[in-house]
Amino acid sequence: MSKVRFSVLDSFRGIAALCVALSHLKFSNVVTDSAFVNHSWLFVDFFFVLSGFVLSHSYFYNGGFKFGPFLKARVARLYPLHLYTLLLFVIFEFLKFFLYEKGWVSFNNPPFEDNNFLTFWQNIFLLQSLNVYDSLSWNTPSWSISAEFYSNLAIAALLLFMALRQGFHRSAFIFIALGVGILSFIFLKQIAGGKLALVMYDWGWLRCFYGFSLGMLAYAVYVHLPRPEKLSRFMLSFIEIFLVIGSIWLITVHKNTNEIFIPLFFSMAIVCFAFEGGLVSALLKKRFFLLSGEISYSLYLNHALVAIVIQKIAGRFVDMDVPGLSLMVTAAYLVIVWGYSFLTYRLVEKPCRQWINKVRKINVSAE
Repeated sequence: MSKVRFSVLDSFRGIAALCVALSHLKFSNVVTDSAFVNHSWLFVDFFFVLSGFVLSHSYFYNGGFKFGPFLKARVARLYPLHLYTLLLFVIFEFLKFFLYEKGWVSFNNPPFEDNNFLTFWQNIFLLQSLNVYDSLSWNTPSWSISAEFYSNLAIAALLLFMALRQGFHRSAFIFIALGVGILSFIFLKQIAGGKLALVMYDWGWLRCFYGFSLGMLAYAVYVHLPRPEKLSRFMLSFIEIFLVIGSIWLITVHKNTNEIFIPLFFSMAIVCFAFEGGLVSALLKKRFFLLSGEISYSLYLNHALVAIVIQKIAGRFVDMDVPGLSLMVTAAYLVIVWGYSFLTYRLVEKPCRQWINKVRKINVSAE
């Protein structure tokens, strides 16, 4: 199977990143108070499932990949923007300290309390999801980048180990995906009762293993399903609409005890939209959605700092109790996050990725 890029899934990644950005904005209005937005942190698990699907397509399912180039591609993809945002948070922390000492601005967390020398090095080495510190720190969404980085490497190592022992077989791919998925499910139920919201800085890597393994299995299913031309456009459109509505409904009404089953639904949606055959897919191939997908990693890593700054400025100069003003500031926040992320994608993320990969040609567009 050719190494195509799944454009519609990319678009969904961009939408999901914007939803996560909204969920972290602490304003009160009809949008931010909605159950769907408040629960949109669940899209982090969508990212994990999608990562398993895409990396299976690009590297794992057909075997033949080498660990060194794979590691290099993962570092090129994940690390430069992470380092950029972390250093930006360091500068912001010193600014917080100055403002705090002057008594001009108050903060929930005093400067350099959780964001300190120890946690800085923890973040430098992407250890913030490995239970080495008892809270989130610095650019808090980056815990999921830590989880993804090490789970990606662990899965790759497992697949290569199996290949070295008995040659590559797709049955080994299925065995590893099923084994990791089942064990992760059992441990998540045992540790957190299946409540994904409780799993971040401590067992975040396990949460990623669970979603990633579902993405691997979803790819194996996708490969063996009939191609889109064997289904009517009407049927594909009906299934796509059902899955979109179903995802929104599940995220909106879910209870903590069933959070662990939502990534299963995400995996079904990913399989369907990988075919790109329905009307929803046609809409998501529009330029704005495609570009949002392209900059989705920047959207995700940038939004926390923008949210803090917007909240402090708006809280000081805008009457946020006026619903119309709150909605306007919320809209402005999304525009600023999107525009800033477009710039960091063009000026930081993409050039750094290309620079790291320039020694050896690697599929840098894989995910």
